[in-house]
Amino acid sequence: MKIAPAVVSAVLAMALSGCGDSISSTDDTLDNSSAKEQEVSSEEQSASTERYETEFIAADVREGWLAADVPDMIDKYDGDTDPNAVYIIKNGVSADDMMRKPYLWITYYDSKDKWSPSKSFYDDAEDIDPVNTGTREWSGYSFTSYDIPGVTVSCPEGDGLWVCSAVLENGGLKISLDDSDVREMLESLKVK
Repeated sequence: MKIAPAVVSAVLAMALSGCGDSISSTDDTLDNSSAKEQEVSSEEQSASTERYETEFIAADVREGWLAADVPDMIDKYDGDTDPNAVYIIKNGVSADDMMRKPYLWITYYDSKDKWSPSKSFYDDAEDIDPVNTGTREWSGYSFTSYDIPGVTVSCPEGDGLWVCSAVLENGGLKISLDDSDVREMLESLKVK
């Protein structure tokens, strides 16, 4: 069954609409300067990650981020959550923080035909340069929704497709696909 781009866009728009007034450009924003990033050994990295798993997917979630289940919005699965998706929220404490903080919404589609880009639903949608996370190359577009900057990128895996939609600024925090922790989490994704 094909998921209509309009449904995905509507859900993202609803999620974003609750946080439109909470964007601020304070001094609390994350410093994304690569000059200040520290190299982390693989031992330190594994100590600062937590493995998130559903029935179908897995991801390493970096310290300072919270993984949360994604509601099954179309009643496709037996449970209340989508086992092919995860929210990963910067400085999150609960799933509700996705309304107040930057986050990644990652979904795996077992067929590339089940998802199609829907950039026509957004303001200022523009293709972006591919993002390399190691063994994966992600392509997509940036956009604004309710004046909130976001990005949607996808990466094929076998017959399927990983899709990540991200809210890049919210609650005085900023993230970027260039951030090392974001790249590491995208690279860690596994289909079980």
